[in-house]
Amino acid sequence: MGYGITGLVRMVKHKETGAEYAVKTLSINRIETAFGLAQLKDDLAILMEIYHPNMVKLEGVYESEDCIYLVQELCSGGDLFDRLDAQPEEHYSEAQCARLVKQMLSAARSIAQRDLKLDFVLFDSPGPDAELKMIDFGLSKHFKCGTRGFEKNV
Repeated sequence: MGYGITGLVRMVKHKETGAEYAVKTLSINRIETAFGLAQLKDDLAILMEIYHPNMVKLEGVYESEDCIYLVQELCSGGDLFDRLDAQPEEHYSEAQCARLVKQMLSAARSIAQRDLKLDFVLFDSPGPDAELKMIDFGLSKHFKCGTRGFEKNV
């Protein structure tokens, strides 16, 4: 399906149910310290507990000797960059923008994304009313409303 700085993303199908997922492969060799690996695992544990309709759902995490595999909800509608590029005159209407921004802000209630890019915003389906899904939380921080600053585990 694609690749980025952190790894390769493939589409997979569950043998028994036929459900399709995206699997992101992270190379353990790219993580420089044991502390960095422990921090990644802590962050993944938190993401496993969070559900929001506008955040990609992390279904499972698996680890081999040299890789970590993130099994995520499959988003088949492309990214915001491609959707914007396909728009007439390369823009959305004010109503379309308001709908998308509302979904983005709604997803940001407990996680500060900190590396927001058009290609980190996917759509769950190809249709015009597809729901937006925020992805790639590599530089994100978790926070609790009403606090000042970020806390490691909320």
